[in-house]
Amino acid sequence: MPDPSEPLIHKQIIRRILKANYDDIRKAEKNVLANCDDLDWIGIRPMRLMNTPRTGKYRTAVNFLPPNGVEISRADVAEFMLKQMSTDEHLRSYVTIAY
Repeated sequence: MPDPSEPLIHKQIIRRILKANYDDIRKAEKNVLANCDDLDWIGIRPMRLMNTPRTGKYRTAVNFLPPNGVEISRADVAEFMLKQMSTDEHLRSYVTIAY
C-alpha cells in the first residue's frame, strides 16, 4: 500500500534507484509476517540515521512514515529499541521512527 506521507523525492527518485533493495526488504518483511507467528518481534524502520545526540523526542508510525520525518539519531533509535523490550505496544508490526 502506498504511503501518503512519503516525500515526493523519495517516491520519484530514491525508490527507483534502490528498487532492488526495496524489493528485498519487502520479501523479507513478508516472510516474517508469514512465518513468525510464534515469535514476539518488532520491525524498526529508522529514517536517515544521524550521528547526533539523543533528543528523546521522536515520532513513530506503524507501516507508514511519520509525516515529514526524514532523519533520526542513532541514539534515539537505540532508546526506542530498548523501550520496546518492556512493552508489547508494537508487537508484530513494522514501526518507522523519525523526528
